[in-house]
Amino acid sequence: TDTRRQQQLEKAVAKIASVPVQDQVRRLEEMYSQGSLHGIELRGGNEFVATLCNNPTFLVALGNHLLSDHNCLHSFKFLMQVVLGKMRSHDPNGYEEMGVASAHHPDVNVTRGAAAGLFSSDLKQGITQDVIVLSELLAHEDPFTKRNCLSALRFFVRSERFVHIAIELALAADIDSNEKLADELCEI
Repeated sequence: TDTRRQQQLEKAVAKIASVPVQDQVRRLEEMYSQGSLHGIELRGGNEFVATLCNNPTFLVALGNHLLSDHNCLHSFKFLMQVVLGKMRSHDPNGYEEMGVASAHHPDVNVTRGAAAGLFSSDLKQGITQDVIVLSELLAHEDPFTKRNCLSALRFFVRSERFVHIAIELALAADIDSNEKLADELCEI
């Protein structure tokens, strides 16, 4: 049942949260590594990480860890999706900083995670920092990153305050001859 699942989630979060933040991040990465090693898909992993990210100290530590240039699983790096989405609602300036850093990260999985985080955020309630983060991510050469950003612009354009900027960002996006990106652009 949902109640039982919520209790299990809370218990797991409490267990990992009982150690210092850097150890929490290390344990989380180890959990992802072990899951991958044994062929286990962490269903509900984003929900678990999102709950851990309600702690601002953990949120910043995980974001900084993902931005550090170390070797870890692609699925772990993609957690930037959760970090950026949470950071946007908790610390808009930190969100901008982390979003820009993700856009320029050497590992495309971090960048893709950040773009996915925008798509899963409520951009209909636009904030000033969205303009900079979207602009930086849209400038990335990766088509998957661009596609998620164009999808996010469909919601950002509904923000009355940013409708003109959203249209400008969409029109400035370099979609080359990519049909999927063209389709996304037409949806805006």
